Amino acid sequence: MEKASILIIAAIIIAGCISEDTPTTTTASMATVKATSTTETTSTSTTTTTMSEAQKKDLYSYRQAVNASDASACSQVANERVKNICLKDIAIANKGADGCNGITDKSLREHCIYNIALSLKDKALCARLGSESLVKLCESKITPAGG
Repeated sequence: MEKASILIIAAIIIAGCISEDTPTTTTASMATVKATSTTETTSTSTTTTTMSEAQKKDLYSYRQAVNASDASACSQVANERVKNICLKDIAIANKGADGCNGITDKSLREHCIYNIALSLKDKALCARLGSESLVKLCESKITPAGG
């Protein structure tokens, strides 16, 4: 499971769709954030916010699905963005491009297919990407110029 995906999901759940249903106070703290492969930036900030029971359930369902590598369990996630990230993370981990098909967000679906194509060095998967420029980029990463 990608640490970045967990941070994105936590941010989505905490920042988005906060409701008043039995809120629980939580503290979010960001530790070391990698800026590039050679440089690290440390940023610490503490924010107190509320997380509804629905948001907690989504986060729990996401973790269960990804840990079990069970894409069908992503259907238990109510938040559409988190559900799409769940499907993407499982498809990439399993290197199965067909797992990207259920992702409703075009950008995340293309990200999913692109990563799997590069991982498998499969130009046929590049052809499934939406834009011609993205297809060319994908193919160039698999077969570098002059190679």
